[in-house]
Amino acid sequence: MKKIAKILFLSASLFCTTACSDFLDQTAPSEQPGENVFESTFFTELAVNKLYGLMTQDATYSRDIPIVLSTNSDCELVDGLGTDANNTTHERGAMNYNVSPGWSKLSNVWDAMYSIIENANLIVEGINKSSLLTSGDSDQRAMERFKGEALTIRAMVYFDLIRLFGDIPYKSESSNPDLSNVYLGKSDRDVIMDELIKDLETAITLLPWAGEVSAYTTERVTKGYAHSLLANIALSRAGWSIREEQKNGYVTADKNSDPVYPTQRCDDATRTKMYELALKHLATVIDNGTHQLNPSFANEWYLINQRQLDETYRENIFEIPMGLGVSGELGYTVGVRMNGFSTLYGEQGNSSGKLKMTAPYFWSFQDGDQRRDITCCNLQLKTENNVLKEKMLGNTPFAIYCGKWDIRQMNEEWRQVAIATGKAKWMSGINCVRMRYSSGKSRALLPPSPLRTVRESFPSYG
Repeated sequence: MKKIAKILFLSASLFCTTACSDFLDQTAPSEQPGENVFESTFFTELAVNKLYGLMTQDATYSRDIPIVLSTNSDCELVDGLGTDANNTTHERGAMNYNVSPGWSKLSNVWDAMYSIIENANLIVEGINKSSLLTSGDSDQRAMERFKGEALTIRAMVYFDLIRLFGDIPYKSESSNPDLSNVYLGKSDRDVIMDELIKDLETAITLLPWAGEVSAYTTERVTKGYAHSLLANIALSRAGWSIREEQKNGYVTADKNSDPVYPTQRCDDATRTKMYELALKHLATVIDNGTHQLNPSFANEWYLINQRQLDETYRENIFEIPMGLGVSGELGYTVGVRMNGFSTLYGEQGNSSGKLKMTAPYFWSFQDGDQRRDITCCNLQLKTENNVLKEKMLGNTPFAIYCGKWDIRQMNEEWRQVAIATGKAKWMSGINCVRMRYSSGKSRALLPPSPLRTVRESFPSYG
């Protein structure tokens, strides 16, 4: 399947008149002045494709967001063994809540995420000024879809930055050439989330449902994801958060609230409003029927490992597209452990399986729940005497591998790439599932609870 992951990385010169100096007013033959870009649906789509390309970087959704900065919860962790667990400038340190604010990877994430936001701002502004937006024909509809994509991606990135850093600078306009609107102070996260909700309400009116327009698969932002993301933000807006200072009119937690950095949530009236808003948008996703629960949990993850989109159920509401051999560490850093050389999987024949599941999580599954033995893997693959064997892990209550990503289920195309990679780390090309339709209970097609139906998939929720 030809995936959107084969992205054309658009040159920064595409937006030269907006983002660059007009030194000597020269334009290279390969450049497209900004005002021309958004008078063409072809070039506008390339600009939107750049947003997807930027999401495949290590510092964004190929590695750091879904793996390095999203672990150590009640069900997943990176083990704290060895000196690196206390190393404040190492991934294992970060994964065990020991990280220095000066760690370079934090600034890399910050820079990469704001780069996506800057490009999204350029697209929204360019489309708003485009004559095609009022042409009344198919070009107008295409431009509206592109604007909806940019608004939704920008909202997603801002939301993830809030969850990583708390209160952050908020800018919904492109940078001025003199940088006069660049060095901004922090905005309150609730104010930002209120703006993101407004943007998503606009995006919903502009985007198609997955499959409604041929190019809009679940590897692109669609109406279903805009609804789901809005609900996700509304639920976070209603919830508890550690604040940088006491906020008047907010409810402070009775227990475990720091007097300097209090744990607070909004007032009851706002909280009710946010829950009702989330319920409204999740119910819309359910009622529309474009996204449904795949009755086979095993098939859901088999397709993900095969890098194949599910066009029947579309349980994965949005998959951030990765490229085989280029991006995506799911399957390598997270997944069934391949320990050492194997003639079947090449000279490297290795996957680190750095992320682990916990024993309490393993035992939280009810008897007969088929999701358990797919999610939790208590074995590793290891070659002994030239024979590849499945070796049980033994008594390792905090070192159970996550079995959802499994090299034994990947296809021949992946195997050839892994073999050709040699001893270097291989990139699986497996999409990062940003949002799934999931009942939170079982595969039985029972009437779902809307507030538990759409959930994020970083990285082991099931």
